[in-house]
Amino acid sequence: MASKKEYSSFAEINLDLEILSLERKIALSKIAESAEDTQIGIKKTLAPFNVVRSMIDGVANFYDSNKFKTLAASYAVRMLIRWLKK
Repeated sequence: MASKKEYSSFAEINLDLEILSLERKIALSKIAESAEDTQIGIKKTLAPFNVVRSMIDGVANFYDSNKFKTLAASYAVRMLIRWLKK
């Protein structure tokens, strides 16, 4: 908690009120700037080109992963076994 400050004049009170007002304006400005940056970031992320690019990157990463190689190998083995049974 803030300690109680004793004022000896209205000028001191007005000065502190002015400082608090300026600090509030700065804080609100920072919040507005942050919100604007976030909004721009979201717009860039959700732009059609970026959405398609991220989907393509995801598919490419899946095909490069060991999971895909394992699935492809197990599918190939199953197909080979079916072919050999004929």
